[in-house]
Amino acid sequence: MFILILLLPLLNFILISLFGRFLGQKGTMRLTLLNILISFIAVFFFIYYLIVHNFIYYVNLGTWICVEDFVINFSFVIDKLSLGMLFIILLISYIVHLYSCTYMKSDPHFIRFMSYLSLFTFFYDYFSNRG
Repeated sequence: MFILILLLPLLNFILISLFGRFLGQKGTMRLTLLNILISFIAVFFFIYYLIVHNFIYYVNLGTWICVEDFVINFSFVIDKLSLGMLFIILLISYIVHLYSCTYMKSDPHFIRFMSYLSLFTFFYDYFSNRG
């Protein structure tokens, strides 16, 4: 589920980049706001689980570099600090997306702007939670 939090903004970028013209401006707004909101709500489940079980969750996605005894894993660590950062990042990102939907409404490149904004959110989430 943690990977869902990180990958929803990336999925949003891909979907809007590929199908933004078919979705139109309103469909793009709805899809973007829904994906960011789902990621934000999913953080609450992790915060609840952290409070109840007091855990540090380690997500190992595979080995990145392996040379004899030297191993570097591609992984994420989920603890109180990373969940706090995710909460703040996704809250501000949702507010920025919401504001941008109304501010950029008459711009002819609205769909491209929203896709880039989702990509920015993905990279900010990703690099703030590296373990």
